[in-house]
Amino acid sequence: YACLELRLPLTPCSIMAQPFPLSALGIEQSPRNTLKTMARVVYYTGEFWSLMRNERLKPTSSPDGSIHFSSDQYRRVYNTARVPGEFKDEIKSYFKTAKEGHCPSNVVIIGRGRIFYFDIMHNGVLLSPSELLQAFTIARDKIENETFELGIPVLTCDDRTSW
Repeated sequence: YACLELRLPLTPCSIMAQPFPLSALGIEQSPRNTLKTMARVVYYTGEFWSLMRNERLKPTSSPDGSIHFSSDQYRRVYNTARVPGEFKDEIKSYFKTAKEGHCPSNVVIIGRGRIFYFDIMHNGVLLSPSELLQAFTIARDKIENETFELGIPVLTCDDRTSW
């Protein structure tokens, strides 16, 4: 799953558990700009995912084009998870091309003990940045304004292999 973590207060955002400070792009950090930037990042990340899934991504080659490199490592960029094990964790990849079958295309938003997820594809078309912004805004509003009891994330406090 492509994982998007929404941290509050909204200063940095991260995608696939990697930090993404807005200051690196010269963008003023405000809640609105953070969500807009996150929507753009997720949109273009989704476009790259779609190119890979539909096998339309040109393989990397040397500058003169004489050597073509394997792009197989791209398969692990998305839909890959670290699964806790008894003695050793395991890395599982769920990415499939369109010819190989179905693969997940949802985004996970985590904030203050709340977990939200939604599919970034609708009828085979990637959601637009404005549609993604709307989903992020709804999640942020729920995180900031709604009270809740202990939720699903508390279950991950149990033994790692029972997750």
